[in-house]
Amino acid sequence: KLQFLYFIGGPYKKMPRFILTTNSKGVVKKVATQLRNMGVPEGAIEAVVTEQKIVVNIERENFEYLHCIQHVERVMIEVKVGDAGKVWEEKGKVAKFTAAADFSLPLLVWRDIHHREPKSWTLDAKKRAAKHTPLHEASKILLQDQARKGLHESLTSTHGIEHSPKSPDILVYLHITEKTLLLTIPVLSKRQDPPSLRVSKGLHHTVAWGVARTACLLPGEWVLDPCVGKGGLILESESWWPACKYVGVDNDAEQLAHAAENLKINNSKAAIMHGSCTKLPFRPCFDVVISDLPFGRSCGTPEGNKALYPALLASLNSSMTDSGRAVLLTGEESADTLQAALESSGFITVGTAVFQFGGNKNKLQCYMFSAVKKTHPDKDRADVLKSLFDWRFAEKLKQNKDHSWRNEKPSMVPYRAKAHV
Repeated sequence: KLQFLYFIGGPYKKMPRFILTTNSKGVVKKVATQLRNMGVPEGAIEAVVTEQKIVVNIERENFEYLHCIQHVERVMIEVKVGDAGKVWEEKGKVAKFTAAADFSLPLLVWRDIHHREPKSWTLDAKKRAAKHTPLHEASKILLQDQARKGLHESLTSTHGIEHSPKSPDILVYLHITEKTLLLTIPVLSKRQDPPSLRVSKGLHHTVAWGVARTACLLPGEWVLDPCVGKGGLILESESWWPACKYVGVDNDAEQLAHAAENLKINNSKAAIMHGSCTKLPFRPCFDVVISDLPFGRSCGTPEGNKALYPALLASLNSSMTDSGRAVLLTGEESADTLQAALESSGFITVGTAVFQFGGNKNKLQCYMFSAVKKTHPDKDRADVLKSLFDWRFAEKLKQNKDHSWRNEKPSMVPYRAKAHV
């Protein structure tokens, strides 16, 4: 199972119904075939080639299928479907339709995928009709106003989720045709590689994702990157594990300026600050540390790391909780230095993974260390410590040294609602 799936609350009372949209009629059958190959029953899949979509019922424990599906642009959960009738002349019909919508199950699904409680919503309504028909001539603004009126009752009054078109958590999508009214909530969207960074982020996005996955981030955890650079690692982590709280530190003002720009354009909630990784100003509050340390290649030197790593890890130790864990990346030329620094600075190395990537793929290897503090309550139980991290990538490397994070990263990410004013 994918480590970024954490379910909130008890089991669903009924199976969710999802709508998978594509950008081509030609891939609809391919998507349906993928679902069947993943084990989804034939009767649970409905391919609608003319509308470039697939409608599917999927059990809660099989949500990982949706994260790994290929050729899909967006995954939406169906809230309500009904007969459109003559919405262009039946005053209040759309308002009654949205007011009667039951959001209980869709909100549970949204929470399970996003790992947090939604606090706000906005609406996007679209109508599709032939030219010169009554629906085509009907006012979209009036139809949207009706829909919002109903949603204030079914979402705001019933579930306490406020209408906030400028900063929404949830997008409610109303699709109107001459025959059908369809209400949905987008929950997943096609992964964009890389995130919309304006400057090079250094660490490749698949490796950044792999570092975060190895750390097994949990909702609500505080996560620190003491060498944040341009922010690529925490941005990638936040896009997949948004329920964590991220903080980045760097002593390079130019790098931090790039990071601030990157965080802004990606609507990140992470915090960054100027400071030294060897003199972190934090009390012991961080649950996880993830970082792409200076290898000694483009930044610093292997000889310089012999002084940097012990000081950095000592500072990290005092900034982490007793049960804190860390996933740290370095190059082969500094691997022994990091191993020794972990031991001398109060950490237990739980495991390592050795792989290659980037421009030096055929020459130099990279080492990923997983470690916990020596104050961890289960420090003497190797099996428990190992369970704190995700070892699937390391196990596959043993079978195939050329295995890549590219082969691991899912194709869909949690959908982020945008402002609709």
